[in-house]
Amino acid sequence: MRPARSSLAGLQNFVASLGAAMADHPDADLQQAIASTRRMQAMINEVVAVLRDEEGAGQYEIPVAELIGFITAKVQTLCRERGVELITTLPPPVVLPNRAANLVALILANLVQNAIEATPPGKVVNLSLALERENLVCEVRDQGAGLPARRNVFVPCRSLKEGGSGIGLAISKQLANHLGAALELLHNSPAGCTFGLSLPASLWKTKTRSVTLTLG
Repeated sequence: MRPARSSLAGLQNFVASLGAAMADHPDADLQQAIASTRRMQAMINEVVAVLRDEEGAGQYEIPVAELIGFITAKVQTLCRERGVELITTLPPPVVLPNRAANLVALILANLVQNAIEATPPGKVVNLSLALERENLVCEVRDQGAGLPARRNVFVPCRSLKEGGSGIGLAISKQLANHLGAALELLHNSPAGCTFGLSLPASLWKTKTRSVTLTLG
C-alpha cells in the first residue's frame, strides 16, 4: 500500500470529481439521481474518513473474520428487507494491516450491497474468501439478472438498477488500484454476476479452518 500524501490527494480529487459529475447530469431521472447521489455521498464520506485516518492513525492488524463480521452486520437490515440470504465463507486465519483493511471493507461492503439489491427475494448472495497462490481472493456472487452489456462496468453511467449509476463500482475500482489490488468482473450472465477482489501477498499474512456464516 502507498501511504504518500499525493496518492491520498488523488483519491480525494477522484471522488470529488464524481460528485460534481452527478450534480450536472440533466438526463437522469430525478428520483434515481437523488437516491444515487445520497448513496454516493455516503460512500465518499466513508472514503474520506478512512483516508484521513490513514494519515494519522497508528498501525495494527485486523483479522479478516472481524472485517467480514463488520460487513455482514452493516447489510443485515438490507438482507431482511430484500428477503435475501448472505452466506460468507472465510479462509484460514488471515490478518490485514488496519489501513488496508479499512479500504477493503469499503470495497466489499459496496459489492455485497450491490449484490443483495440485484438478487430476488428467496435467493442467495455469496461472499467467499480463499487463498490462491500468493493472493487473498474475495469473490461476491449474486443470483440477479446480470449486468447489461457495456464497455466498462467500472465507468459511471446510468444504471438499470433503481437508484444506480455505477459510481460505487468506480470508487471501489479506484480504491483497489490504490491498494495495489485487482478488482474485476469475473462472470456476468442472466443467472448472476461474480466480482473478484484479489489482494497481493504484500497486504496480508496468515496467523493456520474454513468458517461459514449465514445471515438471513
